[in-house]
Amino acid sequence: MKYEQLNFYVCPETIYQWLYSDTWAYDQEKLYQYLRWGRKKRRSKTKGRRVHKSKIPNRVSIHQRLEIVNRRQEYGHWESDSVIYPYKYAINSLNELLTGYVRFTKLKRKKANLTAQAVVNQLSNEVAKTLTLDNGSEWVKHQIISKQLKVQTYSADPYASYQRGANENVNMLLRGYLPKRYNITNLTQAELDNIAWELNNRP
Repeated sequence: MKYEQLNFYVCPETIYQWLYSDTWAYDQEKLYQYLRWGRKKRRSKTKGRRVHKSKIPNRVSIHQRLEIVNRRQEYGHWESDSVIYPYKYAINSLNELLTGYVRFTKLKRKKANLTAQAVVNQLSNEVAKTLTLDNGSEWVKHQIISKQLKVQTYSADPYASYQRGANENVNMLLRGYLPKRYNITNLTQAELDNIAWELNNRP
């Protein structure tokens, strides 16, 4: 008897449900640790992250951003975010969309004034035309950045990290050097610059 070959496939959601519900996969082998983010619990798709209490004044939506930024054909369009670490430390990440060039700054706190100063210091001698941000409270002083660097800032939609996909990828690469729970208390800016250099000079 000949059997007709059927093309079956398992969708990602099925795999995730099995991984987080199966006793062997979850309790014994702890396979969740091999996922990209290694979360022990799944994040609810409906709830998402906490809504930011602080509102960003005079924010300009990413939907008003010039099309040339999306095409990545011109140097000088940047994205930025904060990568959080224990003891309230943070790292400001910057990436240029055309070249993928990255810069990092260690911050003692994820504060708006420290974040604004870090971005200004990193881009003051760079070609900077636009800067796309998320909706974190550290960006409430984005107008200071705009004024000092003469750049237009844009804010992505809430819970839409895919709109800053290149920046999210940079943050993931940084986590490869400095994992989520890594203590960066004694990390120097020179060491952080070396990480940026390695990422900027990948073959």
